[in-house]
Amino acid sequence: MKRGFLLAAVFAASVPQIATAAVVVEYKFDGTGIDTSGNGLNATLSNGATYGAGKFGQALSLDGINDFAASAFTNISLSAFTLEAWVNVATYQSNVHYLSLYQGSNYIVLGDYSNGVISTWANGLSPISINGGSESISTNAWHHIAFSWDGSVQRAYLDGTLVGSAATTGSLSGNLNQGLVIGARYSKDTQFVKGSIDNVRISNVALSGNQLGFFSDGVSAVPEPTTWAMMLMGFGLIGGVLRSEKRRRKAVPSFG
Repeated sequence: MKRGFLLAAVFAASVPQIATAAVVVEYKFDGTGIDTSGNGLNATLSNGATYGAGKFGQALSLDGINDFAASAFTNISLSAFTLEAWVNVATYQSNVHYLSLYQGSNYIVLGDYSNGVISTWANGLSPISINGGSESISTNAWHHIAFSWDGSVQRAYLDGTLVGSAATTGSLSGNLNQGLVIGARYSKDTQFVKGSIDNVRISNVALSGNQLGFFSDGVSAVPEPTTWAMMLMGFGLIGGVLRSEKRRRKAVPSFG
């Protein structure tokens, strides 16, 4: 029994965990636009947007002409954030908004409209945008993209790897209540995505690299050094327990 609990504890400690309490909204798009964060910010599909094969289960499927998903969202003040999603598109450098949030003081974009695979925008911050990621990555394949800000540094991630960052000053600013639009510009009339988007998540903290959906959504990943250390320590403990049990069993006389 003790050995079973120890094994469970070691492996639980070795798996990177997302700070679930910090998740503002989450869409898995498994045939529905329900917000699985529990905050009730459900998304509605418009203009023929539908569901197709996803990275996990189903995903939002978009034709790039005029369809999108949107949520009224709520006027949440963000002093830090992480926007992330899985995307599968036929081309990059296509001038699109994957996630476009314009609600109250928050005007934040995770898209692809400048140099690299990832382009960002955060109104009120300086610099106002960062870019990153090689345009030579595979198309028609799933890739994870993320944009975070911790109050002092903006970061862009591609498939769990940091591809752009900038020391940042300022605070978020804006004055419209357009909500969250997935697959198009916040105005819902341009910069449409042609492809699929899965497991969209917005958090009110800047997640560390190994907390991103690339690691927590079931993708095998090479553990970071701290994780390796925890695993090795755990395996050492397991070995010690097993050796102790073996010695104890040998010391007990047999009466059969």
